[in-house]
Amino acid sequence: AAAAAPALPSVTPAPAIAQTGLPRPVLPAAFEARADVKQCRSDTAFSAAFQSGVTIDRLSEDRELWGLPCFAGSYNFSFRYFITGRGGVDPAPVIFPTSRKPTAEVVNSRYDPASRTLTAFDKGRGVGDCGVASTWVWAGRAFVLKAEREMRECWGVPADLWPTTWRSR
Repeated sequence: AAAAAPALPSVTPAPAIAQTGLPRPVLPAAFEARADVKQCRSDTAFSAAFQSGVTIDRLSEDRELWGLPCFAGSYNFSFRYFITGRGGVDPAPVIFPTSRKPTAEVVNSRYDPASRTLTAFDKGRGVGDCGVASTWVWAGRAFVLKAEREMRECWGVPADLWPTTWRSR
């Protein structure tokens, strides 16, 4: 007889926290001095408007999540995220776990502070019928992979029917 499947990992989001009183979304000098940020700035120099799309969300009383635009193409745009102290001090890059290998840059992403989830959808082509769709949860200390689907072949299949490469409860 086959062995029983292992139990699904449990992912519990940290309690939501008020998003009031956040600083203006302007990168502090500590960010601008980082080599990875300089690379993002260089790669997005074609658009001051895109570069200004920095995001800030509160993770806890003393920690913030800063998002930095790093790439823009026809149908994909990417961000790098950093966990910082208040006001963007001491930025530490977020490395997101995936079913394959961790990544520092996520595509077509959005963080929802109410549900504590960060979603990404890396489209293989513009119609979005292939690629990788991922969801991470802020669990209080780190972002944990909650779910991932991937479709390597562009066959016109909607994302909700793609093979699951990671799931949790």
